[in-house]
Amino acid sequence: MNFYKLIKAAGILFLLSHPTIAQDPQNMKVESQVLDCGEMKTSFADIKEAKETLEKTVFAFTQELKTTKRNGIKEVYYYSCDNETGFLLIKVDDREIVYRDYPRFQWKLLIEATDLDDFYDKNVRGKYMLVVRDQ
Repeated sequence: MNFYKLIKAAGILFLLSHPTIAQDPQNMKVESQVLDCGEMKTSFADIKEAKETLEKTVFAFTQELKTTKRNGIKEVYYYSCDNETGFLLIKVDDREIVYRDYPRFQWKLLIEATDLDDFYDKNVRGKYMLVVRDQ
């Protein structure tokens, strides 16, 4: 066996016996656990926690609407466990806001509105339970 093959074999043995940082279980990405609606919390520390929880929960009904506007409401998302009320996530300019106990019939009116910003100002802001928002 020549010198280079010996060094290569020794290197491979070393790597196999010493896990790299990427192989360390603490550094491996853990798949998010899917939650049932009944297990989901309804208050959150920040917008990131709220979005992560909404994304990994199984809902009876979800729907989204995205606009191409530069200002105002850009995206709205609705998540409902019981098809009666749910969470409303709104992306306005550079902020994100989450409301809870938002009625599904109001969701239908919101997505059918000709002016989302006007509908939001008149029918949502200050009228439903604000869960969390960006500062």
